[in-house]
Parts: sequence; C-alpha cells; structure tokens
Amino acid sequence: MASYFISATTATIYIRIEEISTGCVSVKSFSLNVLPSPSGTISYGAAPFPEDLATSQSVTAVALTSGGTYSATPPGLIIDGTTGAVTPLGSTNGTYTVT
Repeated sequence: MASYFISATTATIYIRIEEISTGCVSVKSFSLNVLPSPSGTISYGAAPFPEDLATSQSVTAVALTSGGTYSATPPGLIIDGTTGAVTPLGSTNGTYTVT
C-alpha cells in the first residue's frame, strides 16, 4: 500500500506492473480526484422538541460543503435526507445525532 500526497485537486498517477518470470511490463495511468472533507455546522433552534409536535422543524446550516445527505443515529428520527428537517410526531422519543 502506498500513500500519495498531491497539492492539486486532481492528478494522474502511474502504476508499473512487471511480471518477473517473463519480463513483461505494463504501465497504467489513473486519474486521482481529491474531494474536500465535509465541513460546516448545523443546529435546530428549539430542540428538544415535544414529541407531539406535527410540524417539521428545519435545520439551520452554516458554511456546509455541498453535496451529501442528512441522517440521524440511532434510527427512529423522522428526518428529510435532503433538507435536514425533522418531524417529532411519529419519531421515537430519544436523543439523536444528526450529521
């Protein structure tokens, strides 16, 4: 296993494969695309919510990287994976971590 350090977001790396017994050599190129680590913060204004609250509660997001979906652990929270809004009514009562 090898580690590669690049200063750009894309690079081409080359792999040399050699069959020792026959002397055959092959070189293959691969594109390497580096994606930034997810970052930003999210919060819910009035948490904790009453369990009989039927209105979905929106998330406040600050400086989030693009892409991805919202999810919650442990299972049981009704959450919209696209918007991050949670619906307390119908969710299992408890404490959740939303990412």
